[in-house]
Amino acid sequence: MKNPSVYKEFGDWMFNCNINSVLREDISHKITNLYILKLLMGLDDITVAINDVFNTYDISTLDVTQFATYIKKIIIRNNISKKSISHLKYLKKDVIATKCIHKLVHIKNHEVSELMNYINNHNDKIFMLDYLDITPLNKNSKKRRKSKK
Repeated sequence: MKNPSVYKEFGDWMFNCNINSVLREDISHKITNLYILKLLMGLDDITVAINDVFNTYDISTLDVTQFATYIKKIIIRNNISKKSISHLKYLKKDVIATKCIHKLVHIKNHEVSELMNYINNHNDKIFMLDYLDITPLNKNSKKRRKSKK
């Protein structure tokens, strides 16, 4: 049987709701603090708690096991489930907003909607999209090839 991924085992440990469980040593050597931050970047509760405590402190200098244990306490306290750390969601109604989410990962969904309102109300919408390096999808850009008979 194949061994599970280190990242899967870390996720299972992070969300098992047991404060006394210990992170295995081989997992803590392969996981970084930045991976933990990127994993939980979309959750506002954790972002606020991290900003309050570590605003002036370099997180990369912390020990991974101590930082992961602190984040696990926040997860247990705020009752956050593993399903809430979904990957980037697509906005089916607006292709440009979805591209903004993928380009500007650090902004939140309500900020994306404000950005889209600003872009749509701007005089030069094409300039704004070029500035963000987002190309709008033209409906006429899909051309069918003519079959040769």
